[in-house]
Amino acid sequence: MSSQQQTREVHPSGDDAIEQFLDLQKQELEIKQQEISFAHKELESNTIISKLGIETSERDREKQRQHNQKVWQKAFWIVFWAVVALFVFGITALFTGHAELLKELGTGAIISATSFAAGYGFRQQREQKDSSNS
Repeated sequence: MSSQQQTREVHPSGDDAIEQFLDLQKQELEIKQQEISFAHKELESNTIISKLGIETSERDREKQRQHNQKVWQKAFWIVFWAVVALFVFGITALFTGHAELLKELGTGAIISATSFAAGYGFRQQREQKDSSNS
């Protein structure tokens, strides 16, 4: 090989250089198009995942609301029947001459209720202090 041919291979001519440059630009453009395609697919995937997460959250919240409603209904009926039972017990005690027993039970109930309310209030205060300190 002559030295002129070697320099041509090492240093391509102007047309060859432009052609190589255009090929590189074409390859770069294809790579960028693939990147955009991948980014678009990732965005679609994230959208689907987000929608599924929202739907799942909505179902969970609905189940939680239904559960809470059932709990409150049960609590209502328990309290209702407890009040009915106490009322029947009180009427029976009055008619059988046990008014003193009712008075003692009423005093005990009032003391228990105020103790419960005070303990509940102190706990709420402590939880508020703890949450404000955090």
